[in-house]
Amino acid sequence: MSFDTFKRCLKKVPKSVRIDFSGMAEPWLNKNCTKMLLFAYKQGYKKIAVYTTGVGMTLADVRKIENIPFEIFYVHLTDVCGNTKIKVDKQYLKVLKGIKKSKIRKIEFMAMGKVHPKLRSMFSDVSKDLKMTTRAGNIKFLPQVSKSGPITCSWRHWLQHNVLLPNGDILLCCADYGRTQVLGNLLRNNYEDLFTGKEFKNVLELLKNETKGDIICRHCEYAIGYTRNPFLNKIQKWFLK
Repeated sequence: MSFDTFKRCLKKVPKSVRIDFSGMAEPWLNKNCTKMLLFAYKQGYKKIAVYTTGVGMTLADVRKIENIPFEIFYVHLTDVCGNTKIKVDKQYLKVLKGIKKSKIRKIEFMAMGKVHPKLRSMFSDVSKDLKMTTRAGNIKFLPQVSKSGPITCSWRHWLQHNVLLPNGDILLCCADYGRTQVLGNLLRNNYEDLFTGKEFKNVLELLKNETKGDIICRHCEYAIGYTRNPFLNKIQKWFLK
């Protein structure tokens, strides 16, 4: 994604929306990632989150962003099982050490398995040994999920935890690798249009009634029945009305 596209799209997003630098790829593989992040913060977006492996980052990037009050700065470490295939070289270790020693707040480290042997001395306190999910059925070698009845998303952002693609398209979520639910395009549409348009209404219908057709959410570990949590029932019903 170009910096110009990012600016044009961000201009349409309300300041109350959290801006995540994550999505379907490592954010710092885009050379403009730090520039975009700093721009978003300076434009008044106070809710900013990062999900990164550290690949593509430099120590200069770490210094430039370390004073931003992130909601979460989540670092995915490489593991001994090879689930996260990252070359553990001097640059990678240097950046991780820089992140570890930085002033970055709300920072968390995790791994999909035990951390790589070369990282253990630096991250001996990392206790998160998370299991992989199917990414809504995209990872075929894991046990598949199939959910029926009225459902919704258990993420606290509900159905507004969307992904901006380089061409301006907005996907329903980061598990939609097949681009099955394109809500609109921020280069052409307003942000509010994403949740009032035909595609979003179709999403709600598919979540409410499985006989209307399939949707990736029915194959996602994070989908829940909309009556499962009484505390959230009122909000969920609003989405499914």
